[in-house]
Amino acid sequence: MLRGRFLLLLVVVLTSCSTTSRRVDPFGAVPDDFSVDLTILSRPQGDRADQRTSRIVLEPDGSVRYMARRGIGPNTFPPLVRRLDREQMARIWDSAARLGLTDPDVADVDADLRRVKPPSRRGCVWLLVLTGEGDRWNFTRAAEGDEQPDAAIVAFGRELGALAWAPDRTTHVAKADPVRWDYGPDPWAAYRGEVAEPVLVAAVTPEQTVAEPPLPPSPKPKVAQPKAAEPISPPPASKPEPKVAEPAPAPAAKPEPKVVEPPPAPPASKPEPKVVEPPPAPPASKPESKVVEPPPPAPKPEPKVVKPVPTPRWPLDIRRIHVTWQRTHQDLFSLDSCMKSTIRLQRRGHRLTEPRREYGGTSLSIAAINDRGGGIFDASAVRTIERSIRVCTEFLGLLGAKIGSALEPPTSPDGPFDLWIFVDIPLEGANLSPDLPKNLIALPAVGKDSQ
Repeated sequence: MLRGRFLLLLVVVLTSCSTTSRRVDPFGAVPDDFSVDLTILSRPQGDRADQRTSRIVLEPDGSVRYMARRGIGPNTFPPLVRRLDREQMARIWDSAARLGLTDPDVADVDADLRRVKPPSRRGCVWLLVLTGEGDRWNFTRAAEGDEQPDAAIVAFGRELGALAWAPDRTTHVAKADPVRWDYGPDPWAAYRGEVAEPVLVAAVTPEQTVAEPPLPPSPKPKVAQPKAAEPISPPPASKPEPKVAEPAPAPAAKPEPKVVEPPPAPPASKPEPKVVEPPPAPPASKPESKVVEPPPPAPKPEPKVVKPVPTPRWPLDIRRIHVTWQRTHQDLFSLDSCMKSTIRLQRRGHRLTEPRREYGGTSLSIAAINDRGGGIFDASAVRTIERSIRVCTEFLGLLGAKIGSALEPPTSPDGPFDLWIFVDIPLEGANLSPDLPKNLIALPAVGKDSQ
C-alpha cells in the first residue's frame, strides 16, 4: 500500500516538473516577416513630423530607416537610424492591430505605388505597406489642404516617427548664447612685478588700461636719480671739505658724459630722409610700356576658332553624350546610373535609330555608345534617349523632372557634335551648374531630314 502511494507521488512530481519547464514566447504573436513601409508626400512642408515629405521603413530584423527630404518618393531607400528589439516590434504590431491595419481584407487594392504623384498644390498623400505571415497589403490615403488623410494611419505614422527619432520642429529647444562673466584682470599680476600698483577694481578692458601705465613711469625714476645729486652741493660748505670733496666730483662726472651722449643721437636720424631721395627713380618703369606692345597680336587665333561653326542638320554625327543636372543642389544625387540604364535602339552600321517594331531593337546604354565613339543619330533616337532619362529619374523617386537637349559645336568644320542632355528639378536654393559649356546651340528642327 505504501509502495503504491510512493509511486503515485513520484509520477505527480515528474509531470509537474515537465510542465513547468516549458517556455512560452510572450511575443509570439508578431509574425517573423513583419515589416512596415511608410511614405508621406506633403506640400508644403509642415512643422510636425507627419506633415513633412519623409520615408520610414521597418525591416523584419528590427532595423529602422528614416529620411525627410523634399523630392524623395517610394523608391528612395532611407539610411539606417536604429534597431528595435523584440519587445518594441511587438508593441508596433499591437498598435497596428488595435488601429485595424493588420487585416489584409480591409486594405486597398494592390497597386504600383511608384506611379503615385505628390499633391500639385496643397495637401498630402500617405502610402502604407505592411507584410506578415507571407502576405502583403497596402493603404493609400490622400487629403487636400490642412486635412488629415486618416486618423488611424496618422496615429500609427507618428508612433513610427517617434521610434525613428523624428521629432516635431516645435519641440526643439531654442538655442541661446552663453553668458560670459568678466571678473577683471589677474589679481596676482601686481605681486609678480607685472604692474606698478595692485589693481583693486576690475576694468571693462583690463588689458589696455594695465599695459599703458607701467611703460612711462619705469624710465622716469631712472633718469631722475642722477639729477637728484645736484642738492648735494651745499654739504661742501662745511669744514670737512677735503673728505667729502673727493667722492663728490667723481659721481658727478660719470653721469654727465652718459647723459650728454644720447642727445647727439637725434642728428644721426637726419641722414635717413636723405636716403629717401634716391627712390624717386620711377623712370625705370618706362621700358615696361614697351614690353606691353607685343601682346596685341595674341587675339588673332580667336576669330579662327569662331569661324568653323557648322549648321547642325539631321542626322547628326554625335561623338559623345553627356547627362547632367541643369541646376545643382546638395540634395541631388549622381546620374551615373542613368548613363548605364538600357535604351532600346536599332543599330545599322554606325547609325542609331528608334526601332519601328514593338519588340525590335538592341538593348544599349549611353555609356556603351560613348565607349564605341558615338554614332549617327536621327531625331527619333534622341527622343528615345530623353525618354529613357525621364524613366530613370522617376524610378529613382524624382517626379516631374524636365528633360532638355543641346549641342556643343565641334572644333573643326567636319567634326562630330557632343550631345548634352539636361535634367532639371524645381528645388528651392538650386543654382545653375557652372560646368556647362557656354557655346551650346539648339537642336535642329524636326523635318524631312530627321528621318
